[in-house]
Amino acid sequence: MRTFLRAMVLAIGVLAVASAAQAACKLGTFTDENTYSLPGCPADAKEMVTRMYACFHWEGEEPYDKARGEEIAAAVKSLRCDSYLADYRALQEKYRKNPSVSHVLQKAFPIQE
Repeated sequence: MRTFLRAMVLAIGVLAVASAAQAACKLGTFTDENTYSLPGCPADAKEMVTRMYACFHWEGEEPYDKARGEEIAAAVKSLRCDSYLADYRALQEKYRKNPSVSHVLQKAFPIQE
């Protein structure tokens, strides 16, 4: 019975390692106008990359009239674009020991510090 239990524990460990290897965080592509695909990445990293690109989009828009200026300001505020750099740095720290997530965050953010 002990041999069987040891074999089961070993098999579960091997499966866990194999699953982790398959679930490595990778750079993806835009899936639509508002979402960036990052297969295997944690939800907060996916959300941050999508938010960052949305901020870059809205911050680059021209307020050619009052209504457009208000639309841009509302989008920038709802996305919290004024704090994405601090939030990015917090994620870098959170995932500093996870090489695949750290790599994706570094590649996805065109930020030179």
